[in-house]
Amino acid sequence: MTVRAFLTDFGLAKATATGSRLTRTGVALGTPAYMSPEQARGDLSSLSPATDVWALGCVLWQMLAGRPPFEGDSPAAVVGKALLTEPPALRRERPDLPGGLETLVRACLGKAAAARPRDASAVRDDLDRVLRGERPLARRRRSNAAWLAASAILAAVGVGAGVLVRARKLPPAPAPAPTSTADRAAGLAARGWATRSADPRGAAELLRQALELAPDEREWRVRRGCVLWILRDGAAARAEWDRVLAEEPGRSKARLYRALEALFRFTGPQDVEQARPDLEQLVREGGREGRIAQGALHEIGGDWAAAREALAGIEGWEAGFLRAYLAYNDQIPDPGVVIRESEGLFAEGFRHVLLHRMRAACASRIGDPALAETEYTRALELDPTDTRILADRAIARIDQQNYPAAEADIEAISALDPGSPFVLLGRSELLRREGRLSESRALLDEALRLEPGLYLALHSRGRSRSVAGDARGAIEDLTSALGTKPEPWDEADTLDERGSAWQALGDHRAAFEDHDRALKLRPGWPRALVNRSNAREALGDRAGALDDLDEAIRLDPGLPEAWTNRGLLRHGDKDFARAIEDYDAALRCRRAYPEACNARGAAREAQGDLPGGEADYAEAVRLRPGYLTALRNLGMVRRERGNWKGAAEAFQEYVRYAPPDDPELAAVHRVLSECRGMLGRDPLSGER
Repeated sequence: MTVRAFLTDFGLAKATATGSRLTRTGVALGTPAYMSPEQARGDLSSLSPATDVWALGCVLWQMLAGRPPFEGDSPAAVVGKALLTEPPALRRERPDLPGGLETLVRACLGKAAAARPRDASAVRDDLDRVLRGERPLARRRRSNAAWLAASAILAAVGVGAGVLVRARKLPPAPAPAPTSTADRAAGLAARGWATRSADPRGAAELLRQALELAPDEREWRVRRGCVLWILRDGAAARAEWDRVLAEEPGRSKARLYRALEALFRFTGPQDVEQARPDLEQLVREGGREGRIAQGALHEIGGDWAAAREALAGIEGWEAGFLRAYLAYNDQIPDPGVVIRESEGLFAEGFRHVLLHRMRAACASRIGDPALAETEYTRALELDPTDTRILADRAIARIDQQNYPAAEADIEAISALDPGSPFVLLGRSELLRREGRLSESRALLDEALRLEPGLYLALHSRGRSRSVAGDARGAIEDLTSALGTKPEPWDEADTLDERGSAWQALGDHRAAFEDHDRALKLRPGWPRALVNRSNAREALGDRAGALDDLDEAIRLDPGLPEAWTNRGLLRHGDKDFARAIEDYDAALRCRRAYPEACNARGAAREAQGDLPGGEADYAEAVRLRPGYLTALRNLGMVRRERGNWKGAAEAFQEYVRYAPPDDPELAAVHRVLSECRGMLGRDPLSGER
């Protein structure tokens, strides 16, 4: 008799003539007879592919025994048994079953998700062992596609998955076929290479076991070196490749991987020089590996256009990794290329800490914080001791205002390296966000004492000085930061910060040059466009300034500074109606925006709308107490309307907040005296 296995939607199948097995809405997810413990508890956060492994175990148990493993008079009773009791011994129902098969099925029914087989391939491998007469491993790992194994298992044990009302007996298990050492080694090596992305540590161990059985298999040794490189164990990886090349100097992949490991070690110029001989040898040998080596040599030499050309169209993770690296560090970085290339690398089973770090940084740059968090976490899975990755993730978490998680990263850095400047950097950034600028600055000073050339500390201190009004100090720190040769994206950020500091000093030409350089490194950056427009306007290039603002608004319509600045340009051209439209747009982007309120008040006043102007000035002062420009404008419009009391109050506030060297202070004192004098003549004037 031919037996066929059919895989159906278990939630829709009715396994008995009594009682519906349909899944209902509005209740815990799952059909009671197949519901895992985590589903039964309603713990939705714990649902994972391991939940499917449980359901598969229930289906297999029922198919082999003729009834579900857990039964009861009600759904609640079934769920209670699944939570609290073990299923009956399967071999009591089917004495003819191989013992290993029951072990496998019971492993699928482990109460804890982590106690179940890892995935479909693990279940399949255990089934193969059972059919060979061996004991299953029943590894305690999670599944991500357990249902894929169902048809293979059902066909192997010789039963059908459909409507089942009684148990079917299996034929006696055949004697296991003898398995050679070579076959076992090949199986280990194949599984190791297949799982290198999901479980690189397990993959390295499987390949090690395979090489113990077959030490002359050089391709497996090359592959194990790759997995060890992924795990940041460069010394062990080089040992594998060195052994292969000692036995077979023409093994080009081993030579290429040894060169790439040195090239991406990043401990100093000696790494590049160590990679160069292997790369040059590969170029002489030609072929695919030679073309990749040529691209790497061009990258070393700084000819990135030639590097991209050499690597174009070459398939495989080696070329893709170099292309992603080029796109990340190019003069004009392209985050989209990095993310697209890395997706292809993941599909090929390649992972690396550097790749995850690049993806995380690019995700932050394109505004995808969830992807950035995922990639930083994946990088730390490969190297949990990398304090730089922890620092990058802490800063990203601070940007997302996830302060508890950021503090946890900072504490982890402190535990790994108590003297690390990254601990001080992270704590400094948290203090800056709280407005505790002097404490933040002190930590940055200490970080730079520990590591004088640290880019992040120099950039952060320069920004802090700029906010505090110390433009010259800011320029000094930001210039030092640029001297550390940061990545292009960071270089653009630093140039833009320094341009704003030049602007504060009145050096508009230097400001324009820095903002312009930033835009060459990061084309279409709205913030730098707004800042360059300020420098252009100060240099008399109003048309260029307007072009920059138009482009910034096109690229980011939600940027209030761009709308406000364009409104100010139109205001200067006496185009008050369109200026007010821009100020309105700015306030739609950011409701609490005192600069836009003050500017709109001035435009309304210029149109003769004195009440509207007064209302806007008052709102600007409410949003920012001590806003001197708005206080002066508020006092003047009230004075013009004859509201001497209100004008005097505004001017009095100006005097209260103004610094002693304020050039407007003397004039404000004169107008304040005038208002007080008018109050003495007309005591009712304050009611207007």
